[in-house]
Formats: sequence, structure tokens, C-alpha cells
Amino acid sequence: MARAPRVVEFGFHAQRRVGDAAVAWLKQRLEALPDSRGIISVEGRCDYQQLGVDLLWVRGSANGREYVTRVESKGDTHAVKNFFFETVSSAETNQPGCILTTTADFLAYIFLPAQLGYLFQLPALRTWLLRSPEYRDTASWKSARTRSGHGGYTSKGVVVRVADVLAAVPHEVLH
Repeated sequence: MARAPRVVEFGFHAQRRVGDAAVAWLKQRLEALPDSRGIISVEGRCDYQQLGVDLLWVRGSANGREYVTRVESKGDTHAVKNFFFETVSSAETNQPGCILTTTADFLAYIFLPAQLGYLFQLPALRTWLLRSPEYRDTASWKSARTRSGHGGYTSKGVVVRVADVLAAVPHEVLH
């Protein structure tokens, strides 16, 4: 008889603390970049939560004009070995995951223990991921259960080696 896949469980508040730490870490790194003109936190606003956007990053261009880019952040507490890209936000309601639904221009993936982040142009990352064998093999997707109150929800996602993504998708490294 085949064994059921292992589902890792997390507490909602613990996950929230990881997300908050990732946003704080990212804000400091983005503010230090030469073209940065400011960071606006929108992760607590419902209208931006629905868009899958945590930060608005005001940047300057070579001609002196400012423009705004939308950034989604993901914090990870594991070793720098694999990325986990959420493809199903809630298996119970069949809600698509962040990597598929966010309207952000960039995805910042932060490995908190290593204090290391990667900034990806989201359209390029999404295009690559949708073509990857890991995405197409839905049987290999991993699950995580988040407890919330008396219930919770199950997320699913694709685990991809860091080296594979970095070799295929343009990115910036943040320290």
C-alpha cells in the first residue's frame, strides 16, 4: 500500500512572523540600492493583499523620473537548498497559489537564517516555472498545513533546487 505524502504543519501566527521578518529584511535591502527612492509597505492593506503585493518600491531611472514597482516577498526558514513556490493556496477551496496569482513585478525570496535573498522578475520566473518538469508533475508537489483557530488550510507547491532556478531565471542577489 502506498504511503500518504507527509504534510508539514505550521501555526498561522508563526507563519505570519516569518512573513513580517522577510518584509522587514527586504525593506532594508531595497532601500540601500542605488536607484531606490523609497519603500511603501502595503502588506496590511486588503486591496494589495488581493493583488499579492507586499511592498511598493519607488525607484529612479537614468532620466531622473521615478517609477513604482510592486514586490511580493516570501520568507523561508530552511537552508538555502530549495525554493518552495506555492501553486495552491488552499486545497480545501481549490484557490490558486501566490506564484500564479500575484500581480507583483518582482518576487523576493528570502532565506532568513542565511540572511540571503533573491529578487526575480516575476513574469520570467512564472514562465520558467510553468514549463518546468517539477510543475508539470503534480504528484511531486509538496503540502503544508497551516493551523488557524479551530481549522486551517493546506497549501501545495513546487519544490525546485535553488541552483536550477538561478541558472535559468535572471535575478539579483540581496545580502
